[in-house]
Amino acid sequence: MGWYVLSVTEVTALALHEMFERILERPEETIMSTAERLRLEGEVRGEARGRLAHSRDTLCRLLTKRFGPPSPELAQRIATADLEALDRWTERILDADSLLAVFADD
Repeated sequence: MGWYVLSVTEVTALALHEMFERILERPEETIMSTAERLRLEGEVRGEARGRLAHSRDTLCRLLTKRFGPPSPELAQRIATADLEALDRWTERILDADSLLAVFADD
């Protein structure tokens, strides 16, 4: 709403800011705008996707180095796995003597 008011009227940003503080009866520091909240939520989702992509990439690189490139079926399994499974499989690479041992019991 603030952007709309600034776009279609001659009010200054400072005047608009003061008006919102008066209407809401609290200082700006306590107000999180919808845009700020959405941006923060987007950052959290983006960071989670980044961690997931990094874990998948790390697992594939380690599997390839230790056992050779994963099969298309295994690559698909990795591509759809959650972070918990990826972490579990990545840790198993350290002790596994075969590719089957990495994915055992899953």
